[in-house]
Amino acid sequence: MKIALAQINPLVGAFASNAAKVIDFAARARSGGAELVVFPELALCGYPPYDLLLNRRFADAALETLRQLAAEITGVPALVGFVEGACQAGYSVKNACALLAGGKVETVLYKSVLKAHPWLDESRYFLPGKTVPQVMVAGKRLGIAIGAEMDFSEWGADTALGSGIDLIVNPSALPYSGDDGTTTLEAARKLALRLSVPVLHVNQVGGNDELVFAGKSFLVDSKGEIIARAQAFEEDLVLVNLDEGSGEIRDQPQPGSDETLEALTLGTRDYMRKCGFTAALVGLSGGVDSAVAACIASRAAAPGNVLVLSMPSPYSSAESVTDARQLAANLGVELAVIPIEQAMRTLNELLAKHFAGQKADVAEENIQARVRGVLLMAFSNKFGHLLLATGNRSEAATGYATLYGDMCGGLSVIGDLYKTEVYRLAEHINARAGRPVIPESIINKAPSAELRPGQLDQETLPPYAVLDEILALYLDKSMSAGEIVDLGYEKNMVLDVIARIHASEHKRRQAAPVIRVRRASLRQVERLPFAHGFRERSLMECDRRQQSKLC
Repeated sequence: MKIALAQINPLVGAFASNAAKVIDFAARARSGGAELVVFPELALCGYPPYDLLLNRRFADAALETLRQLAAEITGVPALVGFVEGACQAGYSVKNACALLAGGKVETVLYKSVLKAHPWLDESRYFLPGKTVPQVMVAGKRLGIAIGAEMDFSEWGADTALGSGIDLIVNPSALPYSGDDGTTTLEAARKLALRLSVPVLHVNQVGGNDELVFAGKSFLVDSKGEIIARAQAFEEDLVLVNLDEGSGEIRDQPQPGSDETLEALTLGTRDYMRKCGFTAALVGLSGGVDSAVAACIASRAAAPGNVLVLSMPSPYSSAESVTDARQLAANLGVELAVIPIEQAMRTLNELLAKHFAGQKADVAEENIQARVRGVLLMAFSNKFGHLLLATGNRSEAATGYATLYGDMCGGLSVIGDLYKTEVYRLAEHINARAGRPVIPESIINKAPSAELRPGQLDQETLPPYAVLDEILALYLDKSMSAGEIVDLGYEKNMVLDVIARIHASEHKRRQAAPVIRVRRASLRQVERLPFAHGFRERSLMECDRRQQSKLC
């Protein structure tokens, strides 16, 4: 039996164009001699639709498109993911997969295990199916595990499938989160070994809002060996021969910075394309964050579609301006230089009478950031460019950013990377290019927002190497302050970092959407109330025995 893995990049809600893509890939599969073509989870409507699923007309459009699609696909059966709505004591929706064959919808199968995921809330939208779905195709009995079901013992594959299954088929839409490819592959291998059957995984690819889907579809045989694998971060059609145990295996990017760069590039490119932007805009400070953001923009939109603005203030070092110019030249992007000293002076003069007698502080320091924000938004409005915010995860977590200033933007490109990860990505970009695309002086200079002469980030925050370790323990691993201190970190530093996280909630709520490349999203933090009285310090001061009772 020859099967085609149709790894496609759908646009959420674009039923007509998604159906056309399905028809095209099915035709290619048929030309390759496939006896079955498998598409990703919810391929027809795109994933995730979120609250569009609460709109009755959305599910009605899915069903109507599915019927039309069935008539268009000929010569090869196709498994296509879609949403099915039913008016039963209210309105409910199921995550479904249809077998299209002979010009009709032959069978509809339902997802039975709804996965708990920090970015997805399936139980909010879907009703689970009640049985483990099976289907016969070309004389083979297939067990259908939709989405992440193959990760779950609740799926009941050992007992519900019973004997006689020839293949587990896993149509999926799994968001990229760094190690997701390894995790999914290992889950498939374990399932294959447990049931002694091959496992086929077809994953969605592309960026949808904040999420990136990596693709990496594959087939493992009954011994858990990889027989076929699709491209990462690109659409692909891969043919496998189930009987011969043979298929096409594409090269994969290396885990770490290489994969992160591809994910951020795809996320930026698809956000622009799917939202109707043709060009990107980046404020170039001469620092590493904006440098990496500009590099990603030039990969995603092509250098000719990227504009960078250098907006030096009286506090900008000569090196920052020179470095920004050099980076723009290295990337081949258009550079505009707009000094902001005059604007800052005018605003300070307007405020002088009202601020008389007050010591200069963050209010004055933030004026330059907000002047830059105004200029960037003016360019975005005038030319229709997507303004890319350049803040990182370390800044977002601790609130080390200015509302309506350097936080301006329609999409945060590196907002899910800690500062130390940004540096590693900058070094990787240069290594990959075989030349210093990002000037070494940018990478080597001490981090500074240049708020005043000689100012450094380390005056306000712990060194990033230490800060990022604390943030990762607290945010990514959900460790308490006490547990982090027990690892050897200085107590007051830990408490200060955590206090900054809690105090910065209002900023994160107003920030641009962030391209997600890790599972532990700051969205978990964003569910904190603005006003609350919980403080880690009070717990730290408790006797350890009393603390265990309180927690």
